[in-house]
Amino acid sequence: MTTKKRTFWNLFILFELIFIIKAGLSLLLDGPFIFSDESCVIQRAIYFINNFKFETCENLTTLPSGDPQPLYSILISPIYYFTYGITAYKIATILNSLLIASLVFPLYGICKKFIKNTKYIFLIIIVTLFLSQIMAYEKTVMTESLFVVINIWLLHFYLKSFSKKRKTKIVNKLLAVILSILATLTRPFGFIVPVALAVNEIAVAKNKKKTLLFFLPFAIILTFLALFILLDHIINSIFIKINFLSILENWKYIFIALKNQINSFSIATALIPIIVFFTYINKKDSPHLKNIKYFLITLIFLNFAISAQHQFGYYIKNMDPVLITRYINLSIILIIFFSLIFLKRYKKFSFNKTNISIIILLLVSLFFFKDIAVKHSLNLDLSFFYESRTHLFGEDLVESKKILGTVFFPITFILFVLLVANKRKILIATLISIFIILSIHSTIWVINYAVNSEFIDFFEKKETDISFIVKNERINNLNKMFQLYATTKNKLYLILVDHKENGENINTLNIEEFENSKHFQKSEYAITEYEIPDLTKLYKIGDQYIYKIE
Repeated sequence: MTTKKRTFWNLFILFELIFIIKAGLSLLLDGPFIFSDESCVIQRAIYFINNFKFETCENLTTLPSGDPQPLYSILISPIYYFTYGITAYKIATILNSLLIASLVFPLYGICKKFIKNTKYIFLIIIVTLFLSQIMAYEKTVMTESLFVVINIWLLHFYLKSFSKKRKTKIVNKLLAVILSILATLTRPFGFIVPVALAVNEIAVAKNKKKTLLFFLPFAIILTFLALFILLDHIINSIFIKINFLSILENWKYIFIALKNQINSFSIATALIPIIVFFTYINKKDSPHLKNIKYFLITLIFLNFAISAQHQFGYYIKNMDPVLITRYINLSIILIIFFSLIFLKRYKKFSFNKTNISIIILLLVSLFFFKDIAVKHSLNLDLSFFYESRTHLFGEDLVESKKILGTVFFPITFILFVLLVANKRKILIATLISIFIILSIHSTIWVINYAVNSEFIDFFEKKETDISFIVKNERINNLNKMFQLYATTKNKLYLILVDHKENGENINTLNIEEFENSKHFQKSEYAITEYEIPDLTKLYKIGDQYIYKIE
C-alpha cells in the first residue's frame, strides 16, 4: 500500500471514530438548548420542506425570536419530512456530527502545507474537532456548526487554488468562492467571508489595480444583496445606536464592548494562542502562509468587529453579557488551530513590535475584566468557569465560579513563561490538556442542561393550537415555550395582556382581557401563570397552569 493510500485510510478511520463518538453524545440529548433560535431554525425547515419556499420566523410564530439565515434550515428540512420532535432533533445533531467529522480531510490538507509530522497533524485534528467551541454548538440545531464546516473546507480549497497547475487553480478557487457565498446564506454576518476572500486576492495579486477592478462589481452586488435582505434591520439598528450615542456618556460603552470582546478571545483561547498566532502569521518563510494570511487576519478582525457591535447592542437594552464567544467561535477555532501549527513549525519565540502590542492590549483589557454572571447561550464554550444552572432562567444568566483569577490567570502566566523559554513540548501538552478539559465540561453542561420540560411530555402526542398568555412586558418561562414549539407539532401563540394586579385577585385573570384575540379563539389549550375561572384547569407545571379551552 502506498503512503498516500495509507494516509487516506488512516484519515477515514479517524473520520469514522470521531463521527461515532460525536453521534453517540448526540443520542444523550433530550431537547433544545438555545431555544429561541433553534425553534426558528426548525420551523423554517418544516415550512420549507412542506412548501418549498422561505418564510421569516416573524410570519411563522408570534413568539419573539431571531431570524437565522436559511441554508441550515434547508439542509435539515428532509429530516422533518420523515419525522419530528426529539427524534428529528437528535438526527439533526447527528448530521452536525457527520459534517464536523468530515473536517478531518481539509484540516489534514491544511496542516500538511506547514508541517510534515503526520502523528502531530492527527493530534491537531483531534484537538481541533473536540474544541469546546465545536462540541457545544454541534449539540444544537443551530447555524454555527455549518458555518464552521463551510469555512474550513473553503480554506482548504483556497490554499489549493494557489497551485501552479491552471486547472487545479481555477477549480479550487471556484469552490472557495461558492463556499464563501454559502457562508453568507448560513449566518447573518457571513458576508465577512467573501469580503476577506476579496481582500486577500487583492493583497496577494501582482496587479492589484486589475484585481480590484475585477472584484468591484461583485462587492457592489454583494452589498446590495445584503442591504436588500437586511435593510429594515440595518436601518433600525443604526437609528437605535445613533440615538443611544446622542448622549455623550454612552460613548463609553463602545470601549467597554471592545474591551469585553478582547477578553472573550483571551479567555476562550487561554490567551497564549493569540500571541502565538499574531507572532508568526507574518512569517515570510512559508509561501502557503503568505497566500492566506490576509484572509485569516481580515476574517478575524471583521468577526471581532461584528461581535463587538452585538455586545454594544446589549448595553442599549441595559444588559451586560460581559463576554460573547458564540459569534467569534470560528475565529477562536482558527486561532487555536494555527497556533498549534506554529508552535510545531517555529521553534523559537522572540519579541517584536506586533506581539508586544498584542500582549499589552490583552493584559490591559483583562485588567478591567469583571468576573460576574454571563449569558450562557452566548458563552457555552466557557461553561467550566460558570455554574451549571441559571439563577434567572428567563434572563439566561449563569453565575461565575470566581475561579478565573485563581485558575485562568496563573495558568496563563505559566504558559507565557513556557512560550518565552521555548519549552514547546510542555507548552503544547499543557494547552491541549486545557482545551480537552474545557471541551469535556462544556459538552456535559449542554447535555445536562438540555432536558425536556413537562410541557413536552404533556403535548408531545398532540397536534393542536396553544395560547401562551402572559402579562405584557413580563414574559416568564418563554424558553420552555420555545422548547415546546421546537419539539412538538403544536402551534404556539403568544398573547400579551395588560393585566392590572390588585387586591386579592392578584393572580386571577378574567377571560374578557383576551377572549377577542384571534389566536385564543382558534386555540384548544392555554398556558399561563394566572388563575382563569372561566376555563377548565387540567394541570400545573411549576408556576404555570394548562387550561382546556371549550
